[in-house]
Amino acid sequence: MPAQTATASLLRELDAMLPAQARLTVVVPGRLHGLDGARLALGREVQWIVSDPASDQEAGRAATPPHGPSLAVRYPAGREETVRYLAATVAAWQLHAPGTAIADIAREEALPAASNDVLAWLHPGALPEAVQAWVAGGRTLIIEPDAAREAGGDAALALWRSPDGDVLALARRSGAGRIVELTRPLTPEALPQLLDPGFPQALLQVLEPGAMPAAAPASAHAPLHSPQAGSGAGFGADRSPLLPWLALAIAAVFLVERLLASRASRWAR
Repeated sequence: MPAQTATASLLRELDAMLPAQARLTVVVPGRLHGLDGARLALGREVQWIVSDPASDQEAGRAATPPHGPSLAVRYPAGREETVRYLAATVAAWQLHAPGTAIADIAREEALPAASNDVLAWLHPGALPEAVQAWVAGGRTLIIEPDAAREAGGDAALALWRSPDGDVLALARRSGAGRIVELTRPLTPEALPQLLDPGFPQALLQVLEPGAMPAAAPASAHAPLHSPQAGSGAGFGADRSPLLPWLALAIAAVFLVERLLASRASRWAR
């Protein structure tokens, strides 16, 4: 497909244009780009063929880059547990690139040093103007759902998905930088992936400058069959059985109208 960001919309458009009885077969690579936040639902059943299932796993095993991000964390009281997980994540990065992923952790809202290029902002509510200006200068900001609802900017694209296809993080541009919006709070209860040994690597891939957006496992994104999805199949499947009843109703209305007209003419005499 021509554009990475158009895969889902192109499939929906194709589903709507095809006749109701047409069968649809889609052949996709192991890693699929161009998916939006919603699980794809089409009005017809689709034969979903993954051409290279092996690449589904192999493409996700990118080598750790030699230079890790410089992470800063700003958090309110009560978020110490999340901070410990992020500190452990930075420690895991340092195993691969010693001295390059230095954590700046503070219980305040002050901006991090200029040497930090990633800020995990755990404070709830609207983002301060100083933070918005900081990220717009070409840096990366990580926020949780509560702050994401208050933030503005360009449309967000799915950046990180679970093996089941659930969107875990969205990314969008903000000036020269970008905002990574987590769809769940950074707690083990809401985000079990936080306890996964692969979490540091997964977060590192999310923070890579070119990760906008990430490819998703094609095997986990076969379209759902939903006749009410607004496709041509959804409308066409239910239309033909109604036609005989519609013709009968029109004939009955015409007959009643003629009977009433004939009675009126008799009474006029």
